[in-house]
Amino acid sequence: MNNTLLRTLTGSLFVSLVVFSALYGAPYLVSFFALVLIFGTREVIRLLEGNGGIYPLWVWLSNVIIFSLFSIHVLYNVDSELLWLGLLPIVMLFCYQLYQSPTDTNKFALQNSLLAIAYISIPLLFSIIVASQNPLLILAIFIMLWANDTLAFLIGKWLGKKKLFERLSPKKTIEGFVGGLVGSVAAGIILSVYHHEINIGYWIVLSFVISVAGTFGDLFESMLKRNAGVKDSGNVIPGHGGVLDRLDSFLFAVPFVFFCTIVFRTLDIL
Repeated sequence: MNNTLLRTLTGSLFVSLVVFSALYGAPYLVSFFALVLIFGTREVIRLLEGNGGIYPLWVWLSNVIIFSLFSIHVLYNVDSELLWLGLLPIVMLFCYQLYQSPTDTNKFALQNSLLAIAYISIPLLFSIIVASQNPLLILAIFIMLWANDTLAFLIGKWLGKKKLFERLSPKKTIEGFVGGLVGSVAAGIILSVYHHEINIGYWIVLSFVISVAGTFGDLFESMLKRNAGVKDSGNVIPGHGGVLDRLDSFLFAVPFVFFCTIVFRTLDIL
């Protein structure tokens, strides 16, 4: 199959999955995030294994337990005290490290394992909170990120000359970054028309934050892939690579969306 056609088909399926999950509410989004957890954990372990070692078992245990407990708490209002159980695998990971010999393989295994846990669990926790409060806001985040990526690619290809971060991503340019920022803000303004009950200033600030945070998320994953010596984080999405290749920007953007929402509510603007 032609690679362009394959990318179009798999990309359309991915977009459809996101839209369907957001339109049908928080439980469907949590199911979507569960898939992200499964494939994302596998991919980040693969990226970090060659960078000084990692403890896959503890990464899996921590991510699965933290995600499961938090999902149950948010969706079914289970007592929050149970969330502390999610820390047990991490505590056990520290204890396990005490019994490992100080070899080169184990030298960075603890910090790489903690990085793998944080990289997946923290964004997904914020995603679950946002989804439980406003499922359509998750879709809005994706729309602004897609607008950012599309305009960044087009403007970068047309006008791009000055490199943004050549060491990690040789194709990214400052012109493309600005173009992506404009695209994200434009998408935010359009969204404000359909959600006029929410202050337009919120959408503009949100779109700006999403564009910047999303770019850093993409650069961070590029750093992990470069250190691992691979082009893609995985191959679960034919023509696009892995889940992290599609969601690296989202994983960095969603915590900032949460904090922006908190700030606007505190200021009684939202």
